[in-house]
Amino acid sequence: MSTAALLQKPAQRLLVGTASLEKLAACFGVTCPVHAHCARYSAVNRSQADAGTIATCQRGTTFPLFVNIDRD
Repeated sequence: MSTAALLQKPAQRLLVGTASLEKLAACFGVTCPVHAHCARYSAVNRSQADAGTIATCQRGTTFPLFVNIDRD
């Protein structure tokens, strides 16, 4: 299965450094093959692994809460 097929279409997109990043629930990206490209995974750096931090957003074979970091 392709990486694109694993992610919800259309994937949510954010620009790096926007205020929106601060509002995202942090995610450890467990089982996600592209977590390094997800704003939620990046948000773990500011998280203290509290109740709002999720382990994964995987639901079946998709990752519906994936938020792509647009590096353009």
